[in-house]
Amino acid sequence: MLTAAAGSAALGAAALVGCVETEVVTETKIQTVEVAKPVDRVVTREVIRDVPVERVVTKEVPVEVERVVTKEVEVERVVTRIVEKVVERSPDAGRADEFVWVNGEIFYGLDPVHEFSASYMLWVGLAETLMTVDDDGTIIPWLAQSYELIDANTASIALRQNATFWSGAPVNAAAVKASLERSIELAPPAAALLKGVNIEVAGDWDLRFVGDAPIPQLPFNLTDPWLAIHNAASYGPADNAFDIDAADLTGPYRLVEFKPREEARLKLWDGYWGTQPNFSTVHYREVPDPQARALIALSGEADMVKRLPSETAALVRASDKVELALQVGTGTASMYLNLQRPPFDDRAVREAIGWALDRNEIVELAWSGLAKPASSWLSTNAAYPEAAEIGFTEYDPERAGQILDEAGWVLGGDGIRAKDGNQLKFRYLWWGTEKPVAEVIQDQLKRIGIPIEVIGSPDYGVLDGARASGDWEALVEGWGHFGDPFSPLDRHFGANGDINYGRYRTDEMDALFAQFADAISLDERRKIAVQINELVFRDVILIPLYARARIAAVSSSLAGYKLPSQEIRVLEITPELSRK
Repeated sequence: MLTAAAGSAALGAAALVGCVETEVVTETKIQTVEVAKPVDRVVTREVIRDVPVERVVTKEVPVEVERVVTKEVEVERVVTRIVEKVVERSPDAGRADEFVWVNGEIFYGLDPVHEFSASYMLWVGLAETLMTVDDDGTIIPWLAQSYELIDANTASIALRQNATFWSGAPVNAAAVKASLERSIELAPPAAALLKGVNIEVAGDWDLRFVGDAPIPQLPFNLTDPWLAIHNAASYGPADNAFDIDAADLTGPYRLVEFKPREEARLKLWDGYWGTQPNFSTVHYREVPDPQARALIALSGEADMVKRLPSETAALVRASDKVELALQVGTGTASMYLNLQRPPFDDRAVREAIGWALDRNEIVELAWSGLAKPASSWLSTNAAYPEAAEIGFTEYDPERAGQILDEAGWVLGGDGIRAKDGNQLKFRYLWWGTEKPVAEVIQDQLKRIGIPIEVIGSPDYGVLDGARASGDWEALVEGWGHFGDPFSPLDRHFGANGDINYGRYRTDEMDALFAQFADAISLDERRKIAVQINELVFRDVILIPLYARARIAAVSSSLAGYKLPSQEIRVLEITPELSRK
């Protein structure tokens, strides 16, 4: 445990009064479907953590029953721990001034450069960026006071002179430059966002950004969590994810306690430059199991529970303890493919699978009809209506079978396609709440003679570890493409993109990105984005699936909560949010 104050945020004996009813505890243990088969995984920067992994095996595996029994034993151990925490936190245990937030994950570490931590830090009010996005999608200053595009390649930012870090150090031009350059040095996604951009100190509170090429996308890029402003001098020259004393950010809340992959406790910071939220403390909890999160939501034990499974939506709607917050995001969940190894080094296989997937069935069965099918990567973005007219616009298993036949993948007597003695099969990795999706896809591909092994976990680490080792064939992830399209497209399909997991590269795609870099007008950039989207479909770099539904439960005791309107990370415990 990491703590900045001994004994702070401890639960008093009074918190154990008025506990959850006994039958709820029993129900939790029986109904949860969490499985936990810990495996060691080395993640970036030599951080080792346990990741629960589930394998959905086919009936042909003779030890399936034995595996299920083992999983059930592990479930009881995990759920007992979760239930004990729920009992500690009763609705009447002095929660009037504390905001309890339950999520599938919390920040992995305390350093904004540490694997996706900054996204969660922005949500909960620890970190801030220079720019942000308001409810109608307009980019506005946050830590910046103002932004001005001087010419196509040059922009200037004036900073708020009353903003400081938690330590009291000023958030001046030198500090912001040091923060951004540290992020560029230590986090490849940050480097991609500011690729070809030089940062200059133009005064005590003024910065100048000079691009090697036009930078119309810069304001939106500066909203990205990877560019969260932090005190570089305090964090030091390397990733410093677990030193609570080094953590020095600018948000309205500051850290009191942090237990990695378990919980964090925050308190209001008196020195905050802006309007403070109404809650003096925040308890931010990580509960990886989706079913356990659903039970917590329905019990009313938390103010907000995020990333709920789709089947929970109807129950939340019917509850008088919580209200449903639901939104279909601007972004696309896709099947990412390892183009460097079989079977996805064969384009015919990639295309056939694209046509063999019934996206409407996936949305109906795995998302309770709440998600939105995607025919191409940009098709879920309302700014590109023509993108919905291309791609895998229909379910066509006959076409899929014909493509495989012509490519030599012939259906055998065992119902499995094979070519040159090699069966057509692969592993499919899921994470979060995507297990039902994986199972529907498994069934659909079996119909055309492609058996797949489904492997996954509520923890994102199972994907992270597989990609790091190179030992994977297909996985599911979802990414947003709201705002200027250059950065998300470049990260996904550019030659050196950090999300170009399949390592795709062609001269044609390189030429399109070269045009993109020089394009200034929004109309011209939009046209190039559509061309890139068409090439992604033609070469089947990935297989688009759907736009995810974001499902959350918010306590009925709250007033003023609004689910952010875009797939972006912004402060959610706003000054408008209060207890009724």
